Amino acid sequence: MAPPGRAREPSVEPSTEADEFIQNVSVYYQQRGTNFDPEPRLGNRRVDLYRLFKAVVERGGYDAVSAEKLLWRKLGQEIGLGSTSLASLAFQLKSTYYKNLAAYEISTVHGKVPPPREILEDISARGGDLLTRTLENFRPPGTSQGQPANGEDSELGLGEGPNTPSQVTGEVEEAITGGRSIRAALQPAYPEVATLQKPKSTGPVPLRPVLTPGNNPSLFKERVRAARDNWTRKRGEQLKSDGVMSPGTGFPGPNIYIRCLLGLKSGIQREQDFALFHLVKISYERGDRFKFEIFPALADALISKALEVAAMFFDVQWTVSYDANTMNTSLDVLNGLEGTPDLLDRIQACTRLQVVLDMHSEDFRRCLTKITEACLVLRNLVLLDKNAEFLAAIHSARDMIVIVLNLPRTPLVVEMQHYVLEIAEHLTARLALSSEDPLYVSLVGQLESQDRGKIILALRALARISLFVKGTDHQHSVPSSILKRLCHMILLDDEDLSLACADFLHRYLAVEKNVKSLVKSVSVHSLVAQLVRQLLHGAQVVMPNPTTQAMTAPRGAETSTPIDVPREIFDQLMAIEEPERSAMWLHCVLVEDPNYEIPQVEIWKAYTDRFPPSLVGDRNLPASDFIKHVSIIFSGAAAHAVDLPNGGQRYVIRGIRWRSSPTDLEGRVLHRCLWWNEPSVECGKHLAEMEEIYDHVLDGHLQVPKVASGRYDTTIYPDRQYKCQWAGCRRFWPDGTNRAHHMAAHIKVHLSDITRAEVERARVEERASQSSSRAEDQAPRESLIVVPVDERGQPIGLPFAVLELLKQLARQLPKLDQPDGHESWIEIAFALVKHRLLEIMGQSNVMRDSINELMAAIAAGERASRQIRQVD
Repeated sequence: MAPPGRAREPSVEPSTEADEFIQNVSVYYQQRGTNFDPEPRLGNRRVDLYRLFKAVVERGGYDAVSAEKLLWRKLGQEIGLGSTSLASLAFQLKSTYYKNLAAYEISTVHGKVPPPREILEDISARGGDLLTRTLENFRPPGTSQGQPANGEDSELGLGEGPNTPSQVTGEVEEAITGGRSIRAALQPAYPEVATLQKPKSTGPVPLRPVLTPGNNPSLFKERVRAARDNWTRKRGEQLKSDGVMSPGTGFPGPNIYIRCLLGLKSGIQREQDFALFHLVKISYERGDRFKFEIFPALADALISKALEVAAMFFDVQWTVSYDANTMNTSLDVLNGLEGTPDLLDRIQACTRLQVVLDMHSEDFRRCLTKITEACLVLRNLVLLDKNAEFLAAIHSARDMIVIVLNLPRTPLVVEMQHYVLEIAEHLTARLALSSEDPLYVSLVGQLESQDRGKIILALRALARISLFVKGTDHQHSVPSSILKRLCHMILLDDEDLSLACADFLHRYLAVEKNVKSLVKSVSVHSLVAQLVRQLLHGAQVVMPNPTTQAMTAPRGAETSTPIDVPREIFDQLMAIEEPERSAMWLHCVLVEDPNYEIPQVEIWKAYTDRFPPSLVGDRNLPASDFIKHVSIIFSGAAAHAVDLPNGGQRYVIRGIRWRSSPTDLEGRVLHRCLWWNEPSVECGKHLAEMEEIYDHVLDGHLQVPKVASGRYDTTIYPDRQYKCQWAGCRRFWPDGTNRAHHMAAHIKVHLSDITRAEVERARVEERASQSSSRAEDQAPRESLIVVPVDERGQPIGLPFAVLELLKQLARQLPKLDQPDGHESWIEIAFALVKHRLLEIMGQSNVMRDSINELMAAIAAGERASRQIRQVD
């Protein structure tokens, strides 16, 4: 199943021509029989193949671009792929074009037949001779005349004969060694002679890699065979199969992925062991590039291997059938088309074999180890989102998880069950499970386990059910005993376990039916009281430095957040190149103030949000240069690292603050028009002078006519009605006034309010600046509660999860029927903890906003409950 649609990235330009181009190229490579990736990625950016193709063709094609030095780097910068790691960018961009567009270019642009895929797509992008490359004249890099080509440039880069990581390392080392020996050979033997003779100009010296068993095993294998045959001849023995090629020799063979797939499906023990050994290694080293959709049968083969574990504990051999006529003929046949809804009943009907924990054969242990390796490979590969989507669509994968989770409780299968629970965590987010689904029942059953790891993994899998599936409900039934157990475990001094329980309960209580089950199973007021206690998990109580507290605390709400510049000022800034543009922007939005500091991340984010790469490309300053630029622009500003009580650091720039109003490029403070064109829709236009705002309101909004002299016409027109819409003002409402001079006089009142507010704000800031030296004597010595936060200063971990769970309860409890008595569920749950919540809110700046939202939800629930009681 394809992932949900995503917004196009800045490096991709949407157009009808690009879509038609991708469609044509896709059809071409489908007819050619090769893979085509319509959305390749370089790092975290998508490559626009249409722009890349046009840019390369304009420069003469792949061969011409490859022949010119550093041209691939320039192309990458032109199409918006960034300016860092240019060498890696050039090679990756060249490889992307080589794999996806080179053959198409030869056919459509040059009108020639492209080389076969064996010497084009199946090898890496080296050289620039595509137009003249044939099977007769092409020899893969790393081979010489008389040396067998071992396919070291295969796309997948691994194989028994082809490249391995050690082989690539050997090539690099030998190339370096060879380079040193050549430089040593070029040194003159007699320096005094060398100084008398004029050195001859020499051309480039070709570097040839030294052949070793590591970088060319096939050559040395042939040498060993030749030496063995020579030794046999000397002894006078008859050579076996002299002149006849032995079966299976003389060919490089398939790549490692195909070899592993065929080995798993062969049923041969030695081949399966080989396949699983290499797949485990590949899944750890290259799992981020290995996709099931390229080798779809590999997922089925791994699932079939994992299903073999059932035969080791039960008298059953599970098989997967995709034939509707045979899948219901036997209890040991799984439905591969729609899943097996009665799988749990079938497992219960199986007879359990007697397996002694410490007494089993070597073959039993070996088979169990290989099955565990198959589950490990699936677990590693499913970490890739595309692999998770692919595996979620395979019904036999869900059946395999159910079978493994319902194995007998024995330490022999604990590791395997942990792997399948991690697989389930990534699959359930893409599945819509009902309460009767065997997978859901099996996951809920793991919550009764005594294994802490199983409980945490099962809770994560349950909390993610249908997370990426739209239009699904979450009315899943959970036994009352398990709800009680979860409410008890959330109170333990185990952050991972408590966090998993809080996340599950938050998702579970999103449905009113589940809230009813909770209040019937546990004591709500006791649960809420313990949850409030968990708000301080990992918190530290510190005594703040009053000077630091006065410095970092903003003096007014208008300076607590970054401001934006008007559209007309932004257009003027866009016409200026860096670094002058950032300097002008900084002067417009920031001002020096020794009593303030701003986080570096906040300034950098405001800069990139105002000038995103989608508008300016890669012309923005790098982050490090931008921060230095701020300190240069404002002489009184300097970067500092502030130590936090929890052991971390916060990087700030001291000596500056955000302006309350932006300025234009000439330094004049801009005033904002607060006229509402529609209800709650503000004009927002910025003007430098009060007279300009006055004319803007009368002429633009009220449309007061003017006489020939340019003055406003104060004549009374009965058909004109003026109403004030300045910042919610209700003057002359609802009938309005037809006297334009009355309306003009009223507008001047609003403009004078702006002037007085700015003057008063300046006085307050001046007084605060003068009294900062006395802040230590005047500031109260109150303790502060510091909880773990992320880089944005938001609470994370268990306190954040518990706070979200409390808000979920506050929203859902008022929806329940009133209990017997005078108090509602919301009053029963939160009546005794509101004072504690207020204390935490007063002592924790980080949690203040979230607790304020919680208190607002509690107050709204109490009002709703009182209204219901009054009606009754």
